[in-house]
Amino acid sequence: MYWISWDIGVWRSLPIFYEKDRETNIVFAAVGIGDTEKDAVLKIDVNNGEIDIIPISLTYSEVYPIEYYGTKYWENYFQNIPIESRLTRVIKNKYFWAGAIGTFLCLSVAFIVVRFIKLRKL
Repeated sequence: MYWISWDIGVWRSLPIFYEKDRETNIVFAAVGIGDTEKDAVLKIDVNNGEIDIIPISLTYSEVYPIEYYGTKYWENYFQNIPIESRLTRVIKNKYFWAGAIGTFLCLSVAFIVVRFIKLRKL
């Protein structure tokens, strides 16, 4: 059995994931697009009952066979990224600032509306 998910990607996540559960024999595979140099899609070939899952880079970066991208790979990958690098990526991300400014504006408008309503009741 195969459990395949698409578009799990954001700039900080795993663009390719693969794991086969030995107890249940379920294969979990996923890819994501997060506006990163590692964005990928999966090509799935079915021939005579055999299923091949092939990751394909959308940015021409090197991609290994999908079995390479298991939980051990991602545990090591995220463990080796310094916290400063992660924070820098967050601060430099346009979506972070869009969310922060949007939230600030929404809260400001809500505050003004509540104040206006309270003042009118006086």
